[in-house]
Amino acid sequence: MTGEIHRFGTRAPSRVGGPFEFDGSGDISSHGDLQIAHLALDGNGSSGPLAAHVTVIVTNGILTLDGDQKVTLKTGQAAVLGRGTHVDWRAERDCECIVASYFPAQHSPGIAYLDPRAERQPSRGPSESVLLSPVPICNKLTVFESADGKYGVGYWDAEAYSRKSVEYDYYELMHLLRGEVTLGQRDESDFRAAAGEVLVVTPGSASTWVSKADVEKLWISYAPQ
Repeated sequence: MTGEIHRFGTRAPSRVGGPFEFDGSGDISSHGDLQIAHLALDGNGSSGPLAAHVTVIVTNGILTLDGDQKVTLKTGQAAVLGRGTHVDWRAERDCECIVASYFPAQHSPGIAYLDPRAERQPSRGPSESVLLSPVPICNKLTVFESADGKYGVGYWDAEAYSRKSVEYDYYELMHLLRGEVTLGQRDESDFRAAAGEVLVVTPGSASTWVSKADVEKLWISYAPQ
């Protein structure tokens, strides 16, 4: 499915045996080597070695992951597990999560906690050729990147700004942590998203951007080419 922007996690989640087991039903979206799933978890178990790089974003409850290190994720927190990781997990308090899995050839076992407080570096903002407002100050942190460079995970923040329509040539899952944004689409409809929501943008889609206050997001990108 390409050329569109949509909210993710609004349908009933798939109820599965673990955060890395999918039965093909419920709120699951597949894009070649990228699979995104909205899962409801209960109990505990073990998984591995994982066949994919897996990013887990907890949207409700608590999820504990224990591998080369132990991390406990509460609502709004996230971690990346590299391909080849063995992990024990425990889900509590009606746990739900968004799981984005990329299936590369390379192994990279281990668990990386995505710390939203980690220092970010200044990054290039939108091109001045598309800006409709002053150039915003932007900051970015890449926490994980696959060896082939196609899959990345990290944080980004920016001051308020607006820009003209830009076409995407990659997939992006964005979990808004702070602020609100309005994306204007080709059909002239407005797509508004607020903190706590998850959006999926696919290649071929195009949108304007308007944010009236600072915005912060956790991003997962996948560039097939």
